[in-house]
Amino acid sequence: MQLVDEWVMDKNEIKDSDDYIFNHLNKRCSELIDRYPDKRRLFENYIKKQEEENGVLENKVICSAMVIKRIA
Repeated sequence: MQLVDEWVMDKNEIKDSDDYIFNHLNKRCSELIDRYPDKRRLFENYIKKQEEENGVLENKVICSAMVIKRIA
């Protein structure tokens, strides 16, 4: 097999994407907490887990796409 092309996502792109998604998730969880106060802990734990996962994506993982060709 031969690597034909590779694209590595820039850390700033990842952070921007994560921030955009997280802000919407956080807003929605706040709305759901207001609507279902008995589920507050569930939504708060979900947001905490998302923060942890964003940290991993932004600091410990390299996002890339590779095009690999089979050599006959």
